Amino acid sequence: MKKVKLILLVFSSIMTISGMASNNLYLAFPFSDHGVLQREKPIPIWGKAVPNATIVAEIGDNRGYGRADSTGKWLLYLPACTAGGPYELIVKSDNEQIKRRDIYIGEVWLASGQSNMAWKMQNGVGLNTKQDISGADYPLIRFLNVPNETHCTPIEKLVPVNWEICTPEHVKGFSAIAYYFARELYQRHNVPVGIISASWGATNIEAWMSADVLRTHNTYAKWVEEFDTDSLRWQNYVYQSKKNDHIRDSIATQATQGICKKVFSPGYNDDNWPTVNIPVNTNKMKLNNYWGITWLRTNFEVPVHLSKQSLLLDGNINVQNIQLWLNGTKLTPLPNKKFEFPARLLKYKNQLTARVVIHWGSAWLGTDEQPLILTTQNGIQSFRLNNPWKFNATLEPELPGWQNYYNTHTVIYNAMIYPIMPYGMRGIFWYQGENNAGQGKQYQTLLPNLIESWRIGFRQGNLPFITIQLANYMKRVSEPSESKWAELREAQAMSLRYPNTGLVTTIDIGEADDIHPRNKLDVGLRLYRQAQALVYDNSIVGRGPTFRTMKIEGDKIRIYFDNVSGGLKTKDESQPKSFAIAGSDQKFYWADTAYIEGETIVLHSDKVNDPVSVRYGWADNPEVNLYNSDNLPAVPFRTDNQN
Repeated sequence: MKKVKLILLVFSSIMTISGMASNNLYLAFPFSDHGVLQREKPIPIWGKAVPNATIVAEIGDNRGYGRADSTGKWLLYLPACTAGGPYELIVKSDNEQIKRRDIYIGEVWLASGQSNMAWKMQNGVGLNTKQDISGADYPLIRFLNVPNETHCTPIEKLVPVNWEICTPEHVKGFSAIAYYFARELYQRHNVPVGIISASWGATNIEAWMSADVLRTHNTYAKWVEEFDTDSLRWQNYVYQSKKNDHIRDSIATQATQGICKKVFSPGYNDDNWPTVNIPVNTNKMKLNNYWGITWLRTNFEVPVHLSKQSLLLDGNINVQNIQLWLNGTKLTPLPNKKFEFPARLLKYKNQLTARVVIHWGSAWLGTDEQPLILTTQNGIQSFRLNNPWKFNATLEPELPGWQNYYNTHTVIYNAMIYPIMPYGMRGIFWYQGENNAGQGKQYQTLLPNLIESWRIGFRQGNLPFITIQLANYMKRVSEPSESKWAELREAQAMSLRYPNTGLVTTIDIGEADDIHPRNKLDVGLRLYRQAQALVYDNSIVGRGPTFRTMKIEGDKIRIYFDNVSGGLKTKDESQPKSFAIAGSDQKFYWADTAYIEGETIVLHSDKVNDPVSVRYGWADNPEVNLYNSDNLPAVPFRTDNQN
């Protein structure tokens, strides 16, 4: 009996080894079950096989042929197909065969960029989050979420990553903007929709570009030549970086110096701590680029008419993590960094301690617009926490800072974009730029270079490319001023100079205190509108009023626009806002008078007798209200930099 078992084990091992040795046919990773292939275009299929082997691919009645090169790489094209499915994609070579099931032919788009494109439905998209997730039952919408990976050189990927069918459960992990776009596309055209989602938060455009392209740019040529492309050393660097990220979280969790010293005790002596006035933020505390744990303490009094009842802490709080102690007792947090101050703990005079974890040197407790307040349960009565805070940013151990390995030039392109080339698709949409704010001039050439190189890589001519502009963000200023975010938006708009490009303007739907505005629905709908105009129906207007030219009329300036559709309007029926005028000294003043006349805007400022230049929406967070009849916002612009 033992001999029989031994013979069977040896035979099984031989068969396993034999099976492994004969497994020489591979498909590239985007080709997996439930996938969507682009309709009405030749369909590229590629992978790896025995060198010089003949390859046959089939889908329905369509068949394509190819041959592997001397390294085993192969690429073939299936004839163009109309929308439909489900099909089996079958690839054969010699005695081997690969099948991919539940394949549809439809519309495929690539969604790429940084955190606002990566923002998932489950992260929250406003008041309708639960409703939109529960209603996301669209079996013919499919997503391929490209894993976040990096490499020092372009790589091939052969291990399949499954496409996910849109269900209420799966949609939670989908890009919110891409989902709303896909939903609109599916409902309007009634064809299968595939989204390839390749995004990574807090990334520079340079990380998404190839070394060959950056090599042609004077700023990066030397860097490319000196970059270490040794794969083993790169993998070790990534490993150490990820390890530091884990260490950071561990330190933040385990740091207990403040706890041991009972910093939260009302009687703790904080006389030698520095003071910061409200609203509390890292800029005031001079904690720029700070990664660490800060303790804060303040005192407050409860008005007599609000005594003896529980109160809720509200206001704009932006920290990585926060813990609170009221009069020495630790409070239990509520959702969204809110806390209840129980009546049993409150006194007339109270002491409040906070332990906050800060990343990036960017954090605040309250803002001018949304200060920290204590409010009654029904929200009717409230009062502000007006007292200054004492703080200590050195009591706990330092935290390892940003592990920037994934922002190394080229490394995301190498592992997330190159491996999906030349997958057939209808077009690309791109939402990135927050990380490059301050580099508007460079971005004017970097973005077109990215567009051109991606088009070359996907081998589909001038593939439609739509850029989503940065939303309004940060504090609103009272007077016209310079803006790094406006310069980046300008660079994004300049991409319209190139063929088959589009632009989505979001200057009116951002949030002053959140770089990740929750309104992804309108972004997705505007994105579809621009795609519709660019690809599916070029008779419609796809974006808002766009500056064409201006004419000086005495002490006034008249602005002419393209894309006015049925006419110009202001959403609140007041005069157009956020227009600034300058004379030859280039000092800008708000227009005192601005009115719509036909398809133009006429502007005047009492402070500028001889106007020369105009700016519109030129700020980090401008107050804009100009739209066309399709409710698409005007694109911000300036006339003093027309080049």
